[in-house]
Amino acid sequence: MISIDLTGKTILITGALGAIAEHVVRRLAASGATLVLTDIKSKEQAKGTLNDWQISTSAYIYIAGDITDSNQVDALVKTAFEKFPGMDTVIGHAGGCGLHPFASTSEVEFEQIFRFNYFAQTYLARSVLTRWMERKIGGHLIFTSSYVARMPRPKRRWRTSPAAWHLNML
Repeated sequence: MISIDLTGKTILITGALGAIAEHVVRRLAASGATLVLTDIKSKEQAKGTLNDWQISTSAYIYIAGDITDSNQVDALVKTAFEKFPGMDTVIGHAGGCGLHPFASTSEVEFEQIFRFNYFAQTYLARSVLTRWMERKIGGHLIFTSSYVARMPRPKRRWRTSPAAWHLNML
């Protein structure tokens, strides 16, 4: 396994309490990074989950927020940069949805999926880039994508994945 020392680095991660995020959070914490974690879950829920994952309370701060709300995203990014003004790494990990056949996905469902997977990432990027430009910081803005979006299915279906619709054919 490749080892990297992230001591002294601070990394903001959205969608930080999801199942896939567990491995990202564990690895970054084990590498010495200080983590600014955000998810829609309450602080109490976050504390329980992170405790179960054996993440030391000294390795992170948690900020609850709804990333589909641009005002909440801007507030949590502002808070993160007030605490860590030189932060140069952000992972947009929030996103996801179930499988939705393209032809029968309702307009309401489509809008919710798009808001969660596209607009939320856009809100994050705009807020972070604003802070980096103000501080003249170059940074790493990383967006993750779902493994499920790449898995073949036996039927031709449209499925959603973060920020995109995919036609999947066998």
